[in-house]
Amino acid sequence: MNLFKIVLLLFLASCGMKDTNILSGFWENEDNTLIPDFTKGCKHPMGDNYDVRFLDEDGTCLFTLCADENFYDFDKSFYAEIEKYLKTHGRTHPKTGQDRISSTCQDPKLFGCLHPDATNFDPKATEEDGTCTFRFCSNIKFQEYDPVLEKSTEDYINKHGAFLPNGNSRIESTCSKGKFYCLHPESKNYSGSSVNKDEYIDEFCEFEACGDPSYGSYKKYQEFKDYLKNHKGKVENNPAFCQGLIVKSCMDQKAVNYDVRGNVDSGQCMYKFCADPRYQEYDQSMKDYVDKYIAKHGPNLSNGKSRIIPDCLNGKIYCTNPEADNFTGSTVDTTKYLDQYC
Repeated sequence: MNLFKIVLLLFLASCGMKDTNILSGFWENEDNTLIPDFTKGCKHPMGDNYDVRFLDEDGTCLFTLCADENFYDFDKSFYAEIEKYLKTHGRTHPKTGQDRISSTCQDPKLFGCLHPDATNFDPKATEEDGTCTFRFCSNIKFQEYDPVLEKSTEDYINKHGAFLPNGNSRIESTCSKGKFYCLHPESKNYSGSSVNKDEYIDEFCEFEACGDPSYGSYKKYQEFKDYLKNHKGKVENNPAFCQGLIVKSCMDQKAVNYDVRGNVDSGQCMYKFCADPRYQEYDQSMKDYVDKYIAKHGPNLSNGKSRIIPDCLNGKIYCTNPEADNFTGSTVDTTKYLDQYC
């Protein structure tokens, strides 16, 4: 017992105290009444049983407060002061073993996902717990790409990370249809003359054309096919694009099988005239005309027959006798005559 306590005991004794019972926590007076012993007790000013008159701390303080941070009643700064006491003297009362804190928590925090665009948004939650998950396409190379939702979730992901505590991604991708570009202006998916290829998966041109060679517009189908020899894509046969039905026939009016309905020459024209100079009906001008056609399409038809129908009737004869009525001269090119007849 220190000097101060000795002096205090002597003072109390002089005031009529006949005995003390320090262990019981009370002083015993001459009339056998007890008065509190203030030598030891709760000295923490926030304790329920705090008394300024206690001389020494005995670790018996009791507190009434909300000590659970999951409640809005929780006062962090208030609890921090008490926590220092608990670290020194423990959470339980040294004599009774009871929790020295009586809880006053009444307003609990409801943890959950608070992002309105999340798949697990909880409208009843009052506190964000970082468990939000999202379902959208965040890849600009796909048609389902949602820049609005990507922007909406950007701040949340920057704060809570792209992965959940279990390691799974918090974004479930809905990307399915890739974006493809095409630089051909006649394609269905023409992307413009200048395109950012980083925003597309690859090049793929889509064309529609008449795939029926019976029509003049079929040449466009062939043109697209040639383009795709060096580019990725496809050409679909669409009858709606078929225009200008091709009617192949003989289009030469001088031919015997000329067909006014034709719009594409078939190369099967036939001509009736005499092409043999040994006959009187021989037509040199017609032969010259037909020779040009033959130079392009050949002398025979597709069935192998000659395209010239002979129209020679009267053969030419010659006679070198000057006394003959049909004297043709002393010198004659016999190849231009069928025979000699004087």
